[in-house]
Amino acid sequence: MSERLVDVIDSSGTVLHTYPITRGESGNVPDDAEFQAKGLEAAAHSRLSRTLSSAL
Repeated sequence: MSERLVDVIDSSGTVLHTYPITRGESGNVPDDAEFQAKGLEAAAHSRLSRTLSSAL
């Protein structure tokens, strides 16, 4: 499993929150898109989703 910190940013580039995201299985290295998608899910769950439209 791989863990990365994913920043959720607003349209001006300000970091709103940083989420620790763990993805993948043994021997399977996830790509950046998988980490970003999980970061967006975490932000949506935290009600930050309205500021995410230009985050990625």
